[in-house]
Amino acid sequence: MRQFDYIRPTSLADAIAAWSPGAAYLGGGTNLVDLMKIGVQQPDRLIDLGRLPGLDRIEMRPDGGARIGALVRNADLAHDPAFAAAFPVVAEALLAGASGQLRNMATVGGNLMQRPRCAYFQDPHSACNRRAPGAGCAARGGEASGLAVLGWSDSCIATNPSDFGVALAALDAVVEVQGPDGGREIPFAAFHRLPGDTPEIETALAPGELILALCLPAGAAAFRDHARYLKLRERTSFAFALVSAAAALRMEGDRIAAALAGEADEVLVVGHSSGAHLAVSVLSALIRAGRVPSDGPALGLLTLGQVVPMLSFLPRAARLRGDLRFLSTRDELAWIDISAPGDGCSFALCDPVTVSGVAPEAKRWPLVISAAFTQTLSPERWKALRWRFFRLHFQYLCAFDRPGDYDYFRVTAGPQTLAARYDGRPASKSRIEVAVSKYTSVQAA
Repeated sequence: MRQFDYIRPTSLADAIAAWSPGAAYLGGGTNLVDLMKIGVQQPDRLIDLGRLPGLDRIEMRPDGGARIGALVRNADLAHDPAFAAAFPVVAEALLAGASGQLRNMATVGGNLMQRPRCAYFQDPHSACNRRAPGAGCAARGGEASGLAVLGWSDSCIATNPSDFGVALAALDAVVEVQGPDGGREIPFAAFHRLPGDTPEIETALAPGELILALCLPAGAAAFRDHARYLKLRERTSFAFALVSAAAALRMEGDRIAAALAGEADEVLVVGHSSGAHLAVSVLSALIRAGRVPSDGPALGLLTLGQVVPMLSFLPRAARLRGDLRFLSTRDELAWIDISAPGDGCSFALCDPVTVSGVAPEAKRWPLVISAAFTQTLSPERWKALRWRFFRLHFQYLCAFDRPGDYDYFRVTAGPQTLAARYDGRPASKSRIEVAVSKYTSVQAA
């Protein structure tokens, strides 16, 4: 390591005044110090922000949002009870990153400023446009595992390695920054730049600016029950993502409620694959809230190729199990569940209520019926599709050669309501009605 000046200011103004070209701000140091040791980053001045007052606070705002100081430790934020309850997807992303020891040191501001983990970037002897503009990109003709699939350019294929940042993007976070020209806010989605022709410019920060805080908007907490972070990696700890995603779903029944207040003959809700359990929860909430009028249109729920047990079997899925149990007894709707043994992507012919272990004595729904692909598709089409599992998973939404009890277009565009169409129809004889899940607790409404 070459020599450098070390400064530890005690005020924000002093920290910004100490910055000059060639200087670097230091948070937890879990990335910057490593890069300095191997010669990838060589600042001539290090400005330690650790003593700046007020940047280590987690503020839960009255409107439901949150403000997170840039010096809050990753572990402290992930384990803060109020924050983790309001924004579980963020806590999940933080806990998916690095190791326990590193999370205890790393700061949330530093997490967003970490540099790429591309092996060629971290090797001072390899060509890297991000480290040395104009040098070329050795990764493009080398080992590219873990590098960009989307958003790359001819100049660089490296990615930002932050797990935390993926969740922030999903929740429309905002970054508060301060610099020589004052303070401003940057939408998180615009904070990190795509490489383009200037991969050495990684963020939207102006020279001398530093991160003060991250803000989650009031609406972000509304996703608490329907937001998750998923990370695929080569090992379960201390590994960067090969692929990661954060998804947040807004569960609103207002559109369905408005339709039920209209003059239609029927309001038909269709849930395919993972959409099935979402539809169950939405309709359960509407019925509990008294928003399904007894004199309004008929209400039908059609679930296709459902994967409900993927969630209902989880130990913390008490709310979904409660919704399944509740909906299975209701008179306000007709619920028909369609699947087929040939669909390897679904829990074919499994009664989602019963296999989840929550079937009450008064259970009415769903009526489980087979789409019988081997009978409703021609032999030629079945031969062509039988090993194309992903394509077969969507066959419920496509035309059949020889439609039987189920045909999507007859159900959705035909003259009969779902209840009338299947009135008196017995359930499939090969349905599975055995309680399988070992987790059967339900959440009270």
